[in-house]
Parts: sequence; C-alpha cells; structure tokens
Amino acid sequence: MSRSKLRFKALLLDENGNLFLESGEQIRVRVDVVNTGSSPIQNALASLTGTPSVIEQFPSTTLTIPPLQPGETKSLDFAATLPSSLQPQQVEIRVSVTESGGAAARPQALLFIIQPAGAGADDRDQTPAPVSDFHQPQPYVVSIGASVYRDTHIASRPHASRDADMAVNYFQSLTRGVRAFHEPDTDTKHSSIFERLI
Repeated sequence: MSRSKLRFKALLLDENGNLFLESGEQIRVRVDVVNTGSSPIQNALASLTGTPSVIEQFPSTTLTIPPLQPGETKSLDFAATLPSSLQPQQVEIRVSVTESGGAAARPQALLFIIQPAGAGADDRDQTPAPVSDFHQPQPYVVSIGASVYRDTHIASRPHASRDADMAVNYFQSLTRGVRAFHEPDTDTKHSSIFERLI
C-alpha cells in the first residue's frame, strides 16, 4: 500500500476533562488531518477499529475528510459513550486515514483503561501509592502551611498546616528519596516567610 501525503494526529478527549475514562462517560476521538503534499486531496476517509465493546458505541466508525488543499488542516470528531464496566477494562482504538486510491497515512493506536464509574473522583486527601521503581535523590519539597497572612484582606485558611502535610506526602509518594522541609503553622509573628527558611 502506497504512503499518503496526508498526516494526522489522533487525540482522545473525555467529557469532564479529568483524564480518567469512566464507564458511562462521553468521549471524543479528535483527528487532525493535514495535507503535506503539493496537490489537493479529495475523497479521503478516517476510520476507527479496535476493542469491539467500545468501537460499537460509536454511531459511525468512518468519517469523510473534507477536501484538503496543500498545507491545509481539517479536524474530525468521533463521539461515543463508554460502555458500563464493573472492573477496569483495557481498550485500544486504532485510527487510520486512507485515500480513495488506496494510499494510507501511518496509523495510530490509542490505548487507555475504562474505570468503573466514580473511580476517577478526585480525593485531595488520598495519597497515591508509592512508586517503587523511580528514585531521584536530587529534588526537594518546601511545604509551608500558613493559615494567617500579614495582609488582613486575605482570608485565613484553618487547614493550611494539614494541606501542607498532604503536599509533602504526595510528592514523597511519587519520588523516592525526595527531601522535604515542612514549616508548620505554629508561629505567624515573623515578618516574612523567607525569614523562616533562612
């Protein structure tokens, strides 16, 4: 099969933008196609294949690409609702772009996992599991919990110290060996935060 002058980039977008793909959530596969040749290209198609339980949720798995002049870019969106799943499900969506004469652009695969509904909810107090295979001894974290500020127009934050603790725990869970300095909210008499760090 000959190589097309069309090039494309496929991007998977979830409904709420939290990057967690949950069962029952609407998704879009956006395909940006560009004509890299020196002649107009007409009668080209973008198609989806892959995991049947997901692919069958798309009303159409093939879309016509509008005529493209040299250097011109057009975008297409495939939309679907993810199927229900009680357990995490690994999914593959393969995107292809072909011309009517058979020339094809290099295909692209999108790999993702469908989580049960609610699994992607953001819990600010939940520290991720430690990452055991990544160690970087150089970085450090400075975490300061300040509930009261010199500027009285700024509202106080009663849980600032706890939030600072959570920030330290979060970064230490991501990177083994990270050094942390945590200044608790115990003394607000100093004129500047910088004085506490010197």
